[in-house]
Amino acid sequence: MRAAIFRNGEIVVDTLPEPKPAAGQVLVKTLACGICGSDLHARNHCDELADVMAETGYPDFMRSDQSVVFGHEFCGEVLDHGPGTRKTPRAGTPVVALPLVLPPTVLGFYMLLAMGPHGALGKLWSAAFGHGLAFTFAGLVIASVLYSLPFAVQPLIASFETIDRKLLDASAVLGARRLRTFFRIILPLSMPGIITALVLSFAHTLGEFGVVLMVGGNLPGVTRTVSISIYDAVQSLDYASASRTPTSIRNCAQP
Repeated sequence: MRAAIFRNGEIVVDTLPEPKPAAGQVLVKTLACGICGSDLHARNHCDELADVMAETGYPDFMRSDQSVVFGHEFCGEVLDHGPGTRKTPRAGTPVVALPLVLPPTVLGFYMLLAMGPHGALGKLWSAAFGHGLAFTFAGLVIASVLYSLPFAVQPLIASFETIDRKLLDASAVLGARRLRTFFRIILPLSMPGIITALVLSFAHTLGEFGVVLMVGGNLPGVTRTVSISIYDAVQSLDYASASRTPTSIRNCAQP
């Protein structure tokens, strides 16, 4: 296979033997991948990072005299499973690997650019509704949903995988189009997973701060959220109000 490899302090493209999945591993065909800033940082400082990791008990971090394949942010599809590995996800299943530790303010900044008056999304929204999208409740919802997508994907996938394939085949034999099959069979049977995904996304958005502040600002009654309200109280040295807010949420969540 062709891959981008870190070797002797440089990034080169070379041909490597086709990988074979070991026990507990999944073989994935990469359709597209990217080299991110953490890769470039590791390229320049991997020996220092390896020393720190060794002190914490992990001696196998990459070093400059080793050959390491770069591109851990990718999309592809499952090809095979290693011996003794559970066959989920099935072969052919699309997969994606993206950083969950991306700072929310980074995503919020790019969303703000897209929703601004000169951004593509902002222009479309303004043409359709006559007003901008940035610093509005609608923009806040869109940005929060995008940020929370990783928390919703897994429940949805698990719910879709539980549907009996025979039901889909029967629907196709009876002449139902894919869209009708989705709304009449897949969607109703996946409702528990959809509800779980919505609850997880809502709970995560409730405590979000970086994306909310970048895209929605802090407009009382419009885009001010719980996390920003607590932050404002702390900045004003009103610790009593800051402590009452999470207590109120906890009381509301209790049956």
